[in-house]
Amino acid sequence: MDTIGIIGLGNLGSAIGDRLHEMGRDVCGYDTGLAMTDMVSVYGSSQEVLGSSGVVFLCLPSDKVAQEVMEELHEELTPD
Repeated sequence: MDTIGIIGLGNLGSAIGDRLHEMGRDVCGYDTGLAMTDMVSVYGSSQEVLGSSGVVFLCLPSDKVAQEVMEELHEELTPD
């Protein structure tokens, strides 16, 4: 089973991660602030989450922040 990644571990991201963990899934995540979960393996960067996950959810506070994250991950998302 692939690990599920979550970028943005605030109220929504943490709740999703906790529920997936309770369902037996491996979940990792990243947040620039304090992660609001103890069931998700918290990584040091969004790149780490992307590299370790088969699927990644973005649970971010705005489209501006989502755009910034996508620009940050652009190199890793571009096919070789």
